[in-house]
Amino acid sequence: MHANRFPDECFVSVLTPAGRSAVATISVVGSRAAMRVSELFRPAAGTPLQQFPDGRIVFGRWAIGGRDGEDLVVCCRGPDTVDVHCHGGRTAARRIVDSLVAAGCR
Repeated sequence: MHANRFPDECFVSVLTPAGRSAVATISVVGSRAAMRVSELFRPAAGTPLQQFPDGRIVFGRWAIGGRDGEDLVVCCRGPDTVDVHCHGGRTAARRIVDSLVAAGCR
């Protein structure tokens, strides 16, 4: 599904296969991708995610339900694509996907 066909939408998907792994990768795509991720991601540097250049790997914490969640890294790959890299396995990735869906992603 190409994001440009849905200009006001934001899509989230897990890129890594199901099962045990060290790292899981979640892709957020669409015109609101950076905004949706910024609502839940707290960079350790205290600088808002949108102020980092594309391609920069940013360390921080994922906030779920208003509380700090787990440590992870985020990378904005372009104006409408953000990758979230968290601990591997189903639970951590599922929590992040669920929080993004609750924030308005599909």
